[in-house]
Amino acid sequence: MKAVDGGWWRTLAENCKGRLPGMYRPFLGMCSGFLEGDLLTVCAPDDLTLGRLDNDRVREALEQEAEALTGSPVRLALRTGEPPKASPEENLKNLVAFGRQFDNIEIKE
Repeated sequence: MKAVDGGWWRTLAENCKGRLPGMYRPFLGMCSGFLEGDLLTVCAPDDLTLGRLDNDRVREALEQEAEALTGSPVRLALRTGEPPKASPEENLKNLVAFGRQFDNIEIKE
């Protein structure tokens, strides 16, 4: 699973916001998402948010941006609810990967 930490999802969502009309941006900002294999699952907090995002324009933007980030085609699923929680090992892995972006941070495993 990728993006449970939110970094990957935030990048994808921000890239999509530039491609979508303003009326979709707040709704996209309320969502979270994760990638399992070639399936991108976008989790909306409620049915109203899901309904606003479940259209061809938003789906196309999400799929194209996810493909650009992963380098391969993805399928898209929209649902309500929270994404699965990461294991402590996954959290540590994500933290170490995040820390590698900075020169002055050292995380000892």
